[in-house]
Amino acid sequence: MHELSLCRDLLAILERSAAEEGFSRIRRVRLQVGVLAAVDVAALRFAFEVASRGGLADGASLLVESALARAECLACGEGFECNDYLAHCPRCGGERLRLGGGDGMRIIDLEVE
Repeated sequence: MHELSLCRDLLAILERSAAEEGFSRIRRVRLQVGVLAAVDVAALRFAFEVASRGGLADGASLLVESALARAECLACGEGFECNDYLAHCPRCGGERLRLGGGDGMRIIDLEVE
């Protein structure tokens, strides 16, 4: 379950931010997770709850928003959003695509004390 590792890395980032910005508690974390990131959101929520116990994010809510990938068809040049690696061009049905984004995770914002 790599979601636990992701949460530990996330919490380390939040700890550094707390030291730099001077907050002592996190009430809410809003994340954007790409649909191609291979992250199980339910497992991520569970891992966050477990990994944050006793720390500055203990009891914080975790809001997760999904981010689609952008694709460009190499046959016809059509640009479109997609949600998996096996997408086809909606214009020409082409399978050769250049994908961008949708494979990462980023902090959108925090609610802190």
